This record gives sequence, C-alpha cells and structure tokens, in this order.
Amino acid sequence: MIFMASILGCQNISNNKPLGTDRIIPDKTPFITGIIEASNDTVFYYPQVTVGYATDAQFATPYFNVHHIPGLFSPTQWTQVVRTIERFELSYEFEDEAEVWIKGPLSHKNEKTVHLKNEGFGVYGDVSNELQLIPGKLYLLNVSLPDGRSYVEDTIIPDSIRIDVPDSIGLNVVYSPYQNGTPFERSISEKKITINPPRQTFLKEYQNNTDADREYLLMEPEDKFLFEDRGDFFRTGIIYSIRVNKNNTDTISKGWWRDIYLKWAREKSYEINWMRFAFYNDGMWKAHQNLDEYVVHREDGWFDMYSRMSSATRNRDSTYLFEVSTIHKAGENGNILPKKDLDAIGFFTGNFSVYKKTVLYPIRNYDIDSVLTANGINYDE
Repeated sequence: MIFMASILGCQNISNNKPLGTDRIIPDKTPFITGIIEASNDTVFYYPQVTVGYATDAQFATPYFNVHHIPGLFSPTQWTQVVRTIERFELSYEFEDEAEVWIKGPLSHKNEKTVHLKNEGFGVYGDVSNELQLIPGKLYLLNVSLPDGRSYVEDTIIPDSIRIDVPDSIGLNVVYSPYQNGTPFERSISEKKITINPPRQTFLKEYQNNTDADREYLLMEPEDKFLFEDRGDFFRTGIIYSIRVNKNNTDTISKGWWRDIYLKWAREKSYEINWMRFAFYNDGMWKAHQNLDEYVVHREDGWFDMYSRMSSATRNRDSTYLFEVSTIHKAGENGNILPKKDLDAIGFFTGNFSVYKKTVLYPIRNYDIDSVLTANGINYDE
C-alpha cells in the first residue's frame, strides 16, 4: 500500500491519556462503509464503498492518522469514516486489493451484479453507473478481503417522494429597525415547505446553502467551505440538520432577514438557495457521526444517539463500534454468521434524496434607498 503524506500522517502515537491495557477494537479490524442513493433529480453520485482496517491508535506502531480520503464523494460517508477514526483515536490503513460488488435491484427484471472499481485509497465505486438505483428496492453488498474473509449486508432504498419547492419565492418585507435604530428588514410571513418522509426512512438529513453563506458566516476571503469541491448542494453552509424520523410531517420555512446597513446585504437583491433532503434507512443505525463544523439543529432522538457515541468514546467502550455496525460476516459456505462472530465494523445503507434550487427575493413596502439615506448610509463613499 502507498500512503500519501497529505492524507496520512505516519507517526508513533503520543497523547495525554495513559496507555491502557484493553484495545477499543482488535488490531486491524475491517472497517467497511457503503452508501447507495436514488433521486429523481440529476444531482447525485454513483455508489461508493470504503474498505480499510482500523486499530486502536494507542497500540498501533506506526500510527496512520487519516486526515482525508481522496475520491470519496459523499460528505455523509466521508464523515462516518474520518470522524469515527478521529473520535475513537484509531489508526487506519486502506485496503486496495479487496473484491467488492453490489447486486440489485434484487428480484427485479434489471437485477445485475456490478463489480466496483478500485478508485484508490480504499474507495470502490460503480464509476460507470451500471447499477440501476430504484427507490423501494433491495440491494446486496459483498466484500471479500485478500485473506479470504467475506462480509455481506443488504439494504433498501427508501421510496420516492416529491417535495414541492417553487423556482422562486417572493417574500413581503417590512422595515423593522433595531431598538437602537440600526436599519433592518424582515419578511412579514414565511413560505412553508411540507416534507412527508418516504417509507423505510430512519434518519433524515436536511441541508440549505445560499449564495450569501460567506457573509452570514463572517468568512474571510481566503476561508474555504468544507466539501466545496462537491458543489453547492453538498458543501457546508448555513443550515445542516440530522433527525431521527418518527413518520411525522416536517415543515421548513423560508424567510428574509437582512441587516441592510451592510453593503453586501444591499447589493444582493435576491438570494439563491440550494436545498438537499436525504432520507436514509436504518443501515447506518446509530453509527451516524455528526459533522461538527456545521450542525445547527439536533432533535427527534438524534441527540440520544450522539450521547451514546460520546459516552462510548469517553469510556473507551470496546463493544460500541460492533454494536452499531450493520455489516455481517459470511461463513465459508456464504452463510451469514451470528452477530457475536462479527469481527468488522461499518455499515451499508440506502437513501432517497431530493435536490431543489430556489431564489428568494424581497417584496418591499418601503423605499430602501430613502431609509439608507435617512440613516446616513452611502455605499459610494
């Protein structure tokens, strides 16, 4: 295996914790993850699977510290690998000689077995988009390691749904200065968007990025968004949430709030919104690691999952990563072995996603230029 210095730091572990006697996981535990996604929109990526080995970093010599995984597209999947390694203080080695295939849609006329191409750094992908991804259908993952061990897991893609989002949304706006007189405007009411999660949904991810995120987040010109190379739907932005589904109807609101004394707020006469809605089955179960950089919303049971994970990291719980794993080990004859025989961690999950772009624009009941002039604000000076 070849490791790039920009991706892996090879070093001897040194931290402030005393060296323990119990490993949080056995040495070179297989770590396998996979996500397949269906969408009625055009913004989605082909299925990818990661294969590697994790070792308790306190017992790893040398210690391979993963900072990044090139070619792994999904921010969710990237997070499950990288954040798990970081949180549980694991050393990680890529496996580039595995055999990986996905079969599906099972019991469908277009069922086929697709061997995933090795993309390097333990990433395997259906780069030719051979697998037909159909909402509501079942798929089977098989991973065979060079030493002969095999792992399997099936997953279902949640059903297809529609989310009605207009191409543009006009919002009635009023002048509503702060108590100290600082100019501010806000929408009188908000546009409500209804979401009915599809069947088989366990986890929901909602994300909203705007063309004003740099200003909202007070970013410097040299600052970069995490995952910005993945496009406006996937990069980090102003809103990201994780929720556990309770088969309830969700409602999100679109409004307009601007500090109009700021030059950028006056110059941006409208706001582009890129919205991503992803609905996962229980294939990730409690293994979901949040994206610390931009999680702003936690509710509906997700925090309980996060608390369990935090407790496991704090107490170095050697059962947790196997407990939340949804991967199964296969015997020599291909039969699925009991959970107690599992010697790998990871997951295989399916999701149905909706991608919507809309433009918000204000409908003012006042003259903004008169207000700015009255407050002595002249952007040309």
